[in-house]
Amino acid sequence: FSPSTPPPLSIARTGSASSSAPGILGSPASFVGRPRPVLVEGPAGMLQIRGGRRHTANSLATVGTRMQLSGSLVQVKEQVESALKSSTVSPADLEELNAILTITTRSLDRRLKRQGLSDGPEAAERLVSTLRDQYVQEEQLLSEEQWAGIAGSIQIAAAASFDAEVAVQEVHGDMATSIEKLQGVDKRDMDEAMAALTCLSKSTARKISGGKLGFKSKQEVTAKLSADLYDQLVVQEGVIPEAAWSTAFGTVPSQSPPAPGGLQSVESEEQIMLELKRLFPQKDESALTTAASKSMKGGGLGHAIFHILTDEEGAAGPTGEMEMDEEMTDAVFWGVVKAVNRAEQEEKPLSTDVPNMLHRVFEADMRHLLGRQKLTTNLTCMQPALKGADCKASLTYVFDDAAHKDLPLMEGRRCEDGDCCDVCSRNIFPTFASEAEISLKTFPELAALTFNDLENVASATILQFVRLVERVRRMIAHEYGLPLWSILPLQAYSRKYVAGTTQKGGGGGEGSHVILHTDEATHSGYHYSSVMYLSTQGKDFEGGNFVFNDPAPKKGDPGYSEEKEDVSHLTLEEQMRRNGRKLTPFHPTRGSAVIFSSGWENMHEVEKITKGTRYAVPSFFTTCPVPEAHYDLMAVGKPKTIEDIAEDWLHLLLAHRNETPMESFGRVKELMMKWHHICTPLDQHLAPEFRG
Repeated sequence: FSPSTPPPLSIARTGSASSSAPGILGSPASFVGRPRPVLVEGPAGMLQIRGGRRHTANSLATVGTRMQLSGSLVQVKEQVESALKSSTVSPADLEELNAILTITTRSLDRRLKRQGLSDGPEAAERLVSTLRDQYVQEEQLLSEEQWAGIAGSIQIAAAASFDAEVAVQEVHGDMATSIEKLQGVDKRDMDEAMAALTCLSKSTARKISGGKLGFKSKQEVTAKLSADLYDQLVVQEGVIPEAAWSTAFGTVPSQSPPAPGGLQSVESEEQIMLELKRLFPQKDESALTTAASKSMKGGGLGHAIFHILTDEEGAAGPTGEMEMDEEMTDAVFWGVVKAVNRAEQEEKPLSTDVPNMLHRVFEADMRHLLGRQKLTTNLTCMQPALKGADCKASLTYVFDDAAHKDLPLMEGRRCEDGDCCDVCSRNIFPTFASEAEISLKTFPELAALTFNDLENVASATILQFVRLVERVRRMIAHEYGLPLWSILPLQAYSRKYVAGTTQKGGGGGEGSHVILHTDEATHSGYHYSSVMYLSTQGKDFEGGNFVFNDPAPKKGDPGYSEEKEDVSHLTLEEQMRRNGRKLTPFHPTRGSAVIFSSGWENMHEVEKITKGTRYAVPSFFTTCPVPEAHYDLMAVGKPKTIEDIAEDWLHLLLAHRNETPMESFGRVKELMMKWHHICTPLDQHLAPEFRG
């Protein structure tokens, strides 16, 4: 951030609703749900479904006979039809009630078949719950008393006994047979597919027995394993061609695998209540019921978990013992996604619960990361020994990458205009992010994301990208003992490396390699750096090592060896590259990350990609303070309330609107300067000496 006077940031906040409108997670009275199909009188004796589709009354009456339903759904439908016929509703209301019943049953049946789920007791209960919502709450065609009479007459058959272990074994055997039928796949890839199937089968069995997957049928197990195996072997790793998969398995899964624990798919109030009882077995049932009821007005299960944790802390004090595990954290994140999507669809501002929930997710993510493996190498901070005119006369060190390693250095941290720690290091995290957190099937835009163009990027991907960058920022603060408020991102984007391309540089463009460089030499404000990987070497691409390039140890230094490396088989260029240097390669894997100080102690490069495509997310952070004048010149300055934070999230990140280059530049600049303010609660916005 330049200390000179900045241009005014007066970007109009288009696309956001008035802050006086009710929040998406506001009071029940202010909540407006998504419109459901309902029949109204139409022209020429027709019944018209709101939303544009038309059916004659006769065709609607006979739709049920063409649906070919079976099992619990058709039993519930027939029982509801019989109960409605015996009720005291008017003929006109009866016709509309039956039409809603037909449409709702058919819609649920399609969803079950598309997801490969069984038509069992749980599906029947879901149908009953949905009908109550439509009949009583949304369309108000029946009173609570009338519905209670109808619901009391419905009998749902008990589920047959389900042996998860046997079901998984049977599905594993069926899929192993299909793998053996794969055509055009070599033995090594075939063996890898079998190994992946075995691992996924064991994982699925553990999750079912542990209650994390509430499967009750072999069909559900088949759908889960098929989707997971397809995602790993075809989508992510490319081991099996899609055509070969289709021939051997007969179908391609159309549904993404469920989120961890299946919590993303929990929708009805009854399902949410069951999950809350499992997650909070010691919690009073009345509190769970209240939370489940609130959740239906906003972010689903994640919203309910958030309110239970908030209420618990309110009773136990700010240091309450309730902490979110990874399953809860994921559920709360997807609750945020649902709330944001609803707010955008209904053109409402975000509720204050949205930033509050995100702050809880960020805190939990950091706690989980601290429990994972970290490999740290402590280093002596280095900076150029040349200064002033000598430095300016030595531009060859800047423009000639081969000479960059010969730049004379001295100990010390330059950290221009910033406040860095005087300790330098490089840190490797083998599992910085889970497979689910970087799935390109769940977050397809993650492979090519830039904050400058968010118009067509799903809210889930934007939020997940911010979540990962914020995780890096918090780890930098922890690793180097810096206040979180003192660290801001300067750049973060997705980078694609493609074999055979010629571009060398950064900025998010494609290229086959990156020349030897120092981040702080590239940009004086880069004080800490990170690279997170979205692909695995040896599976998605070949070559492409991330390499730290250090001076070779001298006699008497740790790591010195009299034994010399045989480089006679290498090209002359490669021999010159290695001469007097110690190369430390890192082999990228999906979900891994490297975090390091950006000074000359961490010169690095990316070796040439020889095959495939390599995806990574580089990010760069500064400790340069933002001049207060910059905030004063913004159209909307620092957030002073939680409502302001919610509005900043909506305007700066969830920017699904067309922008001119100048508007985009202004928004991103404001985002970077306000990053700490939107990613932390109000009481963490100021340095301690400035807090009230």
